[in-house]
Amino acid sequence: MWFVYLLQIAAAVKARQVESPLPESELVQCLYQGLMGSVDWTARPDQIEGLAVREVTVSLPTLILTLCLNDHEHRNTPLS
Repeated sequence: MWFVYLLQIAAAVKARQVESPLPESELVQCLYQGLMGSVDWTARPDQIEGLAVREVTVSLPTLILTLCLNDHEHRNTPLS
């Protein structure tokens, strides 16, 4: 189910980039801040680290990869 959520985010980000593009460094920063904002920082202290690590190691790379693959399909160019 979380992958569907990431696909929806990727579609929204991609549409926004078409309307008003951000430089890649700013885009990644925005995505990171958004994902960190989704962490429940009021969770038990022993759970917070795991929640944050999951966002950084699973969600963020998956989202960036999804955006890159969508961009590749749109351009129809080889991945480098």
